[in-house]
Amino acid sequence: MATPRDRREAGITAPRESGRRPLALVPFLLLAVASVVLPLLPYPWIDAFPVAVATVNLMHPVLALALAVAIGRLLPARWAPAHAWAAPLASFCLMAGVEAVQRIAPWGDPSLLDLLGDAAGALLGCAWLLPRDWPWRGVRGGLLALGLALALPAAFEVASAVLSESRRSARFPLLGDFEDDGELRAWRSRGGTSIAPCRDHATHGGRALSITFPADGRSALVLNSPPGDWSRYRELVAGLFNPGERTVVVRLRVADWVRWRDPSDRFEVDLEVPPGSSRLCVPLQAVAEGPGTRRLDLSSVQALVFLVDRPGSPVRLYLDDLRVAEAVAGCREPVLLPWPGEASPRPDLGPPPPP
Repeated sequence: MATPRDRREAGITAPRESGRRPLALVPFLLLAVASVVLPLLPYPWIDAFPVAVATVNLMHPVLALALAVAIGRLLPARWAPAHAWAAPLASFCLMAGVEAVQRIAPWGDPSLLDLLGDAAGALLGCAWLLPRDWPWRGVRGGLLALGLALALPAAFEVASAVLSESRRSARFPLLGDFEDDGELRAWRSRGGTSIAPCRDHATHGGRALSITFPADGRSALVLNSPPGDWSRYRELVAGLFNPGERTVVVRLRVADWVRWRDPSDRFEVDLEVPPGSSRLCVPLQAVAEGPGTRRLDLSSVQALVFLVDRPGSPVRLYLDDLRVAEAVAGCREPVLLPWPGEASPRPDLGPPPPP
């Protein structure tokens, strides 16, 4: 049996510390398992924290690196020094496969940023596994530099999320006017809903949010972890515009952190959004009394949801100037009022009579 010295003299060098410390491999194995299992599990709570979502993206380089090292340490020693290339390649392919599975999973959220992080981790793993006496010494440095460069977008994403959240808190009681692209991090589309800031039908500033709900199934737009203490205010108000010819039924949902998973223990109301411009007004007293068996905690709101259920054809709405406020309209129940200075919205006359 060849000794390590014989392998070195033959130019066949095992990867760094290969097989010398079995216990040192345990953290890498745990992270490797986590890198494959965690992305395939639904964890809806994390969507409530934009900074946490960005941090998860930053974990991709770490997990891919751990997976590459774990694979490299488990490969037969006779394959050295091919460990340094085969293991990172296998790590990247496996992580890319996880992203592909996320694409078809109902809770999945695949992204190019995740793939960049996976590639960064694979390159760093390659630099880790290269033999100490690799003849081309500049290769390890180049791999490290390239891997860190590919990890920079994920790090920038975390910093940007932190900055956006600080701005969002500073602008409270304003919850959304969509003048800054960064505030879109807190909004999540569900069920095929698509959103985009636009300059049409803005009621505050120069932009509004265009929301398109698909024709089939239940779709929603979710504002996660709205900032501030709502209990100090009286109304939830917003500007809405319906460009269609028919009234659109939108379910408004507000949940707190106490029992946010229980569908029967939160505030819900169906609103009929007529064609044209409307002002949404929801008294926060009604929101607090929504659960029925208890008072909803307005100082700890978990999510604000706009939901449309099987409209039959794609529906587009425009949302702007969403905020909590003192008495604006003095409403006693959730209502949609004509926008000030405009005529009452056109009534829904139904389909035209047959010829």
